[in-house]
Amino acid sequence: MQNVESIPQLRGRKPVSWQGILWESVFGFFGTLGVTALIAAFHLYPRIPNISIIYLLVILALASIFGRYASLLASFVAFFSFDFFLVPPLYLFTINRWEEWVALFVFLITALLTSQLTIVLRQRSALARQRESEARILYELIRLTNSHESLDDQLEIVALAVTRVFASWGVSHCALLLPDEQGALKQLMTSGPGGFELDYEERLLAVTSMLQGRMMERRQTSQPYKQDADLNIRYYQGVPPISTLRLIPLKADDRSFGVLCLRITNPAPWFANQESMDEDLMRAGSQVSFFWTFCEQVSSLLERVHLRSVVYHVD
Repeated sequence: MQNVESIPQLRGRKPVSWQGILWESVFGFFGTLGVTALIAAFHLYPRIPNISIIYLLVILALASIFGRYASLLASFVAFFSFDFFLVPPLYLFTINRWEEWVALFVFLITALLTSQLTIVLRQRSALARQRESEARILYELIRLTNSHESLDDQLEIVALAVTRVFASWGVSHCALLLPDEQGALKQLMTSGPGGFELDYEERLLAVTSMLQGRMMERRQTSQPYKQDADLNIRYYQGVPPISTLRLIPLKADDRSFGVLCLRITNPAPWFANQESMDEDLMRAGSQVSFFWTFCEQVSSLLERVHLRSVVYHVD
């Protein structure tokens, strides 16, 4: 269903990499030293006593582009390089006049506060964009489901939307389980490459999740390509991916009426398990909070779909 492509995808947090830290270190270190070389080459200090303020431009740029680490590194490099290369006696970490000590420490505090304020503004801007994207996701989900009369189409939209929105979190497949006329859970819709069917144990776990009204998980591992029964050794091709079946009860008025099944492969750190999700909820700008908001919206949509199906069969 191509209409689902209008729903935005969530962007996961960028993982910390050694390459990123290296580039931040290079720009923070050599960018600040470049400013020091410029001041020394044109003999701007002490001819212009407040010339150290030019470092703030570099620190602001690094805080805006990279973040906290690069700006803090640049602040301390600026402090020590200004003292070592420009303040008499040169090439020593000593200062003869106490006024210059005061000026240097005032500069360091100003640089740290400026970088911190820039980072706070950067984080607030990112949070505002995240909230805007989340609001658009919910709007598009409601709009698409309301634009289709067919119950199967509405279920398909919901399943496809779940896998599309949370793909960056590791969600690869989604299944919707709702009770049939006899009250037994029935897998009505599946999304994801190749699809998947719940086995008998997974269906029992889904029933338990719905009856108890709480999220349940089941870890799964890939099958080995070779086994040695005598030595009880299993051989895998590379490191097997972490796969989790997460079962989330769909509730309306504190009553469970179905189950949302997610197949998660190599999940994002904040989405790995119940403990990680609870910890993320305590953070400012939590992403997991939107996941539960999304599930509540899905529950509301599917409750209407389920009620319509019940009325349809009664008629």
